[in-house]
Amino acid sequence: MTRHTIHTIIALALAVSPPIPCLAPMPPCSPFILMNKLIESSNLMSDIHPYYPIPPCPHGGPLEALAKGDTESVFIKGVPGHLWYELSWLLAIGLPRKLKALQGEYPVKINTDILTEGYQHHTRHPRTRQFGHSSFRNPSMFNNKNAFDKVVAGNYRKLNQHLNFLIRK
Repeated sequence: MTRHTIHTIIALALAVSPPIPCLAPMPPCSPFILMNKLIESSNLMSDIHPYYPIPPCPHGGPLEALAKGDTESVFIKGVPGHLWYELSWLLAIGLPRKLKALQGEYPVKINTDILTEGYQHHTRHPRTRQFGHSSFRNPSMFNNKNAFDKVVAGNYRKLNQHLNFLIRK
């Protein structure tokens, strides 16, 4: 299978799958790292959460992290907050973006290097830019309550504007 065929298959899978919120960004050494990689590798969703892209696992993998007592690198915490943040993004940005992609108005990009990099990044230095966007990893947008509230409220305002536009049509 050629690289172009793989890109096409992934793009189609992302285009037809419903963009449901995942269970938040998985920690860097989580056994569910593929969930992060699927989101990080496409410009459709790489900016869903300010924790993306997740940094490399400092221990090599989940077993090594647990052996060193680093449970925070393996297990997720604060799931309700992550889901609320992602739901606001999904409704205000994700669904409209996917609609544009399906209509051919938003070019979908896939980075297969990210998909295959495992617990480390394929780049010389850890990635911080959200693939396909000018935004960067910025956990303070999630960790700071005022910033969190501002982003989530802004997303719901955007959703309200989208709905009002649709109702007027």
